[in-house]
Amino acid sequence: MTRISISKFLATFNIIVLIGLLAVTSAAGFALNSLRIGGETYEQIIASKDIVADILPPPLYVIEAYLEVNLAQNDPKDAEQHASNLKALHTAYDERRAYWQNLNISVEIQRRLTVDSENEAKKFWNEVEQNFLPAVASGDTIVASYSLNRIGAAYREHRKIIDQAVALANTFSAKAEAAADAQKHLFFWIVGGTTVVVFLIMVVAIVFMRSWLIKPLSSLSVYMTKLDDAFLPPTTDCFVQRR
Repeated sequence: MTRISISKFLATFNIIVLIGLLAVTSAAGFALNSLRIGGETYEQIIASKDIVADILPPPLYVIEAYLEVNLAQNDPKDAEQHASNLKALHTAYDERRAYWQNLNISVEIQRRLTVDSENEAKKFWNEVEQNFLPAVASGDTIVASYSLNRIGAAYREHRKIIDQAVALANTFSAKAEAAADAQKHLFFWIVGGTTVVVFLIMVVAIVFMRSWLIKPLSSLSVYMTKLDDAFLPPTTDCFVQRR
């Protein structure tokens, strides 16, 4: 009966230690996965910084496209080259917009970049391609001038929304970094606390094992030694003294 109890105790002790080690390992692994390079927190911080960095070069700002439109207005003899440049800039804008549509960023920032600003960007590109460039190509300066005014209005509204997105991105980046720092400290305490709890459980288990198993065995050993001494035959010295 004693052997079964000892066996169960040791099995339970081993299970407790194993669970403790798994808890510590899991907590540490979760912390490293969350804060590692390429993790979700890291990606959100990088994405928010990319939004701001997207100003230079500025495909989402359409600053360069607006500059190209003004150059075309002032230099109509190179209208074909300006049209080619604007086509490339429109392609770059569409590619960058698609990039932000599929990125893990704040919903509000994403909406500003890919929905709100797009409404004004469509006005900008439609006016450039359907009215302005044909007018410049045909030499119709009056139509081109009116079209340029509409392009400027669309550009200003578009930029206003993008500026708001950049401000939000800066705020989001600061908050994400602060959250990552707080998360790092939280995980430190979780891992440290779990380690301490496992250590205490092991200490308690060892103390219990000592009081429940080792001391009784020691007492039994002492008792058996005394019992054995009581039944030992007399030594030679004792026999000589009796004679």
